[in-house]
Amino acid sequence: MSAHAQPVPAPAEDGEGMRAAVLRAAGSIVVEERPVPRPGPDEVLVTVAFCGICGSDLHVYLHAADRAGAVLGHECTGVVREVGSQVRTVEVGDCVVVRPSYVCDECEFCAVGDFRLCPHHFTRTIGVGAPGGFADAVLVKDYMAIPLPDGMDLGAATWVEPLACAVHAVRRAGVGLGDHVTVYGAGPIGLMVLAAARRAGATELVAFERVEVRRDAARLLGASVHSIEDLAAGTVPAWLRERGADVSFECTGVQAAVDAAIATTRPGGTVLFEALYGSPQEIDLTSAIPRELALLCSIGSTSGEFQAAIDLIAGGAVDVNPFTTSVVGLDELDDAFRGLTQSTGLVKVLVTPGSPDDQEVAG
Repeated sequence: MSAHAQPVPAPAEDGEGMRAAVLRAAGSIVVEERPVPRPGPDEVLVTVAFCGICGSDLHVYLHAADRAGAVLGHECTGVVREVGSQVRTVEVGDCVVVRPSYVCDECEFCAVGDFRLCPHHFTRTIGVGAPGGFADAVLVKDYMAIPLPDGMDLGAATWVEPLACAVHAVRRAGVGLGDHVTVYGAGPIGLMVLAAARRAGATELVAFERVEVRRDAARLLGASVHSIEDLAAGTVPAWLRERGADVSFECTGVQAAVDAAIATTRPGGTVLFEALYGSPQEIDLTSAIPRELALLCSIGSTSGEFQAAIDLIAGGAVDVNPFTTSVVGLDELDDAFRGLTQSTGLVKVLVTPGSPDDQEVAG
């Protein structure tokens, strides 16, 4: 589906309703009717085309019973339906990808445009502190609706946010020409880290992943694929056994991967933690300190990295289409969440408010 082959949506009318997938309890999402929000002076109402299910959505779905009533989803694209009186950055009918975080305009980080470090980053992100993209429409500030290049596929554009996070992680870790890189976990973020690391100049990539469809996806990005058990068996590449990785990325949120990432990084190397963790993890400093490892964390992306991700996908430098394994409607969202928590046959699921049969994602 071409991003700019979209009909111009009609403006919202007072009292008009829309469908939204609402988290009713941990492990339960139901589709409800809600009023269509009307944009304020600096706001944009976007008709949602696609919204990707992220690992953080799964975490909330499974564990965050206190989020009852929330509309999840932050990896969304769509068509501008209505704009506020002060909006000059987009027009009705424009195709956009949503950058999900609000700017508080109060802290030192927002003052310099680095609002991923804002103390309110999570509480003011759509799908977390504000209604998200698993709905017919989503309301955002004008700076959050980022125009897409002419002809960019709206399904592919849902990958912009995770790729931007990966670009930031790879830059923060300092991956450079000739580096040897390991990535623990080949889910959507891990796959994007592999892609970004290759673009940054890494010449050797190893991915650790158990799920076969994700192992296949990692191979498409040029990675040698193994399980953590292969470390003990000695069946990983010789450079990893003998020297260790220059940079290791932990993208699973699992203690065993945390341990392995630290163990397999060379002296003076870097371990970057990109996962979100549902419980405290242990870090073996008796191993990390003598080898002077740099232990780093990464969250979100900058505005420049978000635009870089758009350019990489739109220009074909990173082909994300093979990694979208399913497109479902809002009514199927609860089943899709359950499938992602149980199935071994999925990488990325996109949700569309319309009928999936009416949507085409380039493949």
